[in-house]
Amino acid sequence: MKTTNKLFALILAVVMTVSLAACGKKPAGAPTSNAPAPTAAELSNKIDLSTTQFETAERFSEGLAWVNYMDCSTLINKEGDIIYQADGKLQLCSPVQDGVCYYKKSSSEYGILDKEGNILYKTSGNETILAYGDGKFLSGRTESGFNQHGKSIGAIDKNGKEVTEFVSIDDDIYIDLEVEWKYLDDGIFYDVSAKGEFPWVFDTTNGKLRNNNTDDSWKFPIEETTKSENGKIWVTAGKGLTTFDMHEWEPIKQIDSSKEKSYEIAMVCSIVGKTGVVDGVYYDLNGEKIAEVDLYQDQVIERGEFSEAGYAPLVMNDQGHKYITYVNKKGEQQFEPKAINAGSKATEIINGDYFAVAYSDQHVVVIYDYTGQEKHRVENLDVVKILGDDYIISGGKYYFF
Repeated sequence: MKTTNKLFALILAVVMTVSLAACGKKPAGAPTSNAPAPTAAELSNKIDLSTTQFETAERFSEGLAWVNYMDCSTLINKEGDIIYQADGKLQLCSPVQDGVCYYKKSSSEYGILDKEGNILYKTSGNETILAYGDGKFLSGRTESGFNQHGKSIGAIDKNGKEVTEFVSIDDDIYIDLEVEWKYLDDGIFYDVSAKGEFPWVFDTTNGKLRNNNTDDSWKFPIEETTKSENGKIWVTAGKGLTTFDMHEWEPIKQIDSSKEKSYEIAMVCSIVGKTGVVDGVYYDLNGEKIAEVDLYQDQVIERGEFSEAGYAPLVMNDQGHKYITYVNKKGEQQFEPKAINAGSKATEIINGDYFAVAYSDQHVVVIYDYTGQEKHRVENLDVVKILGDDYIISGGKYYFF
């Protein structure tokens, strides 16, 4: 019995010693006494999107969005998983398209990411990435050194391989190869810095770099909402609109306005993505009439595209207040106009067949469909900035519905 008691006591002492040692041991990954405490991003790859208010939050594209989180540019999904986090804030982060995106960290560092957060390609010091579209990254290169001075522009794939031959830029042409460009479609990119007057356009299908600074008879009103199809866009020309072939660099068909004065033309002619509107008549990019809307002619300030369901939004001004309604292709109004935020752009609050109205006095945001029927309601929110497929963004926070 004495032997048994001694053995039990010995085992108990060993167990207590091991237990005390384990309690005193720091868990794996714990900081040393002199090391800084880990950030929340370092401790977790998950963010609670229902409670987190980011410094900035962008739209989701292919299920991923860029946010500024813990002072870092961060790529997340709708579940709040961190897909990629940069070391600090990036100067530019593009939306994910075709499973890839690009970023700008500095004038000497650009990179291409896949949707798993893997870096596929990093530029060298003399190469920039300007835009992405249909599998091509528009790239600019600058040569510098003894007897080596020049710029060129071309396209690369996601791994940095040339897919379009780089074209030299003449010395008398000023193009900033560090500003963002945009992709229209069908291999065509344009320079955003031109502000819609005479943008530089690069056609990767034929390697031609052009703009319209030699002809004042027509303008390129290329903006964020401009859309193209098969290289065709709408441009303003004379007293109407003209469909223009970007590949051939020539007008296709002109639609004249019945108004004579220039300020009246600006009111009755507008360009809405792939649709041109003259005197309330909607035309496609072939110049064929697709709808005629006579409603609120003198009060309409913004027109939207017709959706696949066949409805388009109209935004009107009534004594300084904005209202919205939807019409069908017969020009028939779908509901009585509803008041929207006076300071908001229609493109910020309209998404396809839905639009959002903020009722500030009630701290409620209501999502309506094209018939004017309420579909969703979000409480405790004053102003809608961006409307997504199943969410709105306001003040750097996502509200899903």
